[in-house]
Amino acid sequence: MTKRLETLFSLVEPCRVFADIGCDHGIISQEVLSRGVAEKVYAADISAPSLKKAIALMGDGFDGRFFAFVSDGFEKLPDDIDCALIAGLGGEETVHILSTERKLPDTLVLQPMKNADKVRKKVVGLGYGIDKDFTFFAADKYYDVIRAKKACGYRDYTEDEYVFGRDNLVLRSEDFLRYAAFRLKVINGAIENVSDKAAELALKKEAAKLMELL
Repeated sequence: MTKRLETLFSLVEPCRVFADIGCDHGIISQEVLSRGVAEKVYAADISAPSLKKAIALMGDGFDGRFFAFVSDGFEKLPDDIDCALIAGLGGEETVHILSTERKLPDTLVLQPMKNADKVRKKVVGLGYGIDKDFTFFAADKYYDVIRAKKACGYRDYTEDEYVFGRDNLVLRSEDFLRYAAFRLKVINGAIENVSDKAAELALKKEAAKLMELL
C-alpha cells in the first residue's frame, strides 16, 4: 500500500463489521480482511464502475465476508457497521454523507481532501469525540485524518482546534510544521490579491496563528 493508505489503515481498529465508503479500488477493504482486522467488510461507492474495480480486486477469496454496494454513503448499507472509513472525498461531501438519517457506526476514520474544519464540527455536533486528528505528508501532498468515536470523551474543541486539528496543535509534528509553513506562504500570497475585507481579515487571522505555531 501507499504511505497514505497505510496511515489510514493503521487507524482502523479490530471490529466485526467495517465499511469502506467511497472505496474506489478497494485496497483498504482487501487489507482489512486479509489482515483479520474485521470479520466482514461492506464496500460502497456511488460509482458502479469504481465499485467493479474493488470487486475485481477482492476476487473469490472472501466469499461471505465481502459485500459491495452502489450507494450514496451509508444509504443502502446494513446498519450493523462498527467502523467506517470515508477517505478521499471533499469535506462538504463527507459532511453530506454523515448527515444521513441512517444509523452511523461507533467509529469513523475520515480523510477529507479539504474543509477538514467542517468535518470536525460535524462529527462533534453528532456527539462523537475525536481521539486522533493530525496532518501527514505522502506522495507530495498533505492530508488531514480524523478518527472519531462515540465512546471517546474528548468533545470540546476550540476554534483553533477545529481549524488546525487538535493533535497538530499539541504535538506539532514535523509534517504539520512543514504544512504550516507551506500554508503561511500561500496565505501571504493570497492576502496581496484579495479584495474582500472580511476575507482579508480571516486570512490575516489564520496567518497570525500559523506564525505563532512556527
